Amino acid sequence: MNFFEKINAKHIPSVDLVKFIMAIFVVAIHTHPYTCIENTNLSFLVSKLISLAVPFFFVASGFFLWRKIDNAIYADKLQILKRWILRLVKLYVIWTFIYLPFTIYGYVVDGLSPLKALLVFVRNFLFVGENMYSWPLWYLLAMITAGVIMYFMVYWRFKKNYIYAFALLALLLGIIIDNAKGTSDLILLYFKLFHTTRNGLFVGLPYLIIGAIIALNGTITKRSVLIPLLIIGFLLHCCGIVIASYIVAYLLFSLVVCLKIDGNPELFVYFRLSSTVIYFSHMFFVAACTILNLLNSPIELFVVTMILSLLLSLFVVKNWDNKVIRSIF
Repeated sequence: MNFFEKINAKHIPSVDLVKFIMAIFVVAIHTHPYTCIENTNLSFLVSKLISLAVPFFFVASGFFLWRKIDNAIYADKLQILKRWILRLVKLYVIWTFIYLPFTIYGYVVDGLSPLKALLVFVRNFLFVGENMYSWPLWYLLAMITAGVIMYFMVYWRFKKNYIYAFALLALLLGIIIDNAKGTSDLILLYFKLFHTTRNGLFVGLPYLIIGAIIALNGTITKRSVLIPLLIIGFLLHCCGIVIASYIVAYLLFSLVVCLKIDGNPELFVYFRLSSTVIYFSHMFFVAACTILNLLNSPIELFVVTMILSLLLSLFVVKNWDNKVIRSIF
């Protein structure tokens, strides 16, 4: 079995393809090309559509992780989770370092003293997951936090239903805290430390557990049911109903995982690896173009960023056997 066959055996082609599309959506989230659409309603719909990208990545990660855990003995479950968490920690540290020049640039622009910049950096690194131009890294910190929580739930032998219930309570608590912003000193302290409820406990864990539910219990498989529900869920998501985005993430991943796509296995490996490269690297190009003021519109920024990200992904996939490249991505 060659390299491509070995990797593809562990994944689902339709998920690989949609991951690639969602990586393009993430680039759109950070470059805002939809703001150039003259029709405000259409622009709004596009913005809500691309906002589903990161939830999809969470659910996919949860699905593949729990598919491994489900078939393992107790000790192996813990080892799988431990290796998964450590890999994420390594990636988080590496990419925080890669984006460090832009982080320092941000502190200089904001006029922070060295001591205050250091304190802000430590706060952001430990509790927020992002600095100037490294916004996608919150996803890694959220997965690390959620991974640690899942590790202890498995360690304490939580039953599946208790894990699901805990994730639901975390989601509801996050919504409550968001709506209670500014109502008490305790809530104020929370936001000073964590800045947002968009973290591993209130967002990452519920999305990952949605993936776990699909992996462990199966899901709706009839497209005649999934597609109408997905449309209704998306409309509710557009109306600003927070919990609707979780329902849409469940339905969207359920639809994608049920799709049967044939094609060259190497192409789907490229889609999978490329989605990772694009996700983590695109802000480097966005930052460079923005700081140097090279482009005139969000559309130009999106196109240039995508071209450079795709070229980098081609280089990375071609040289995937290189240990340094593999460790970075």
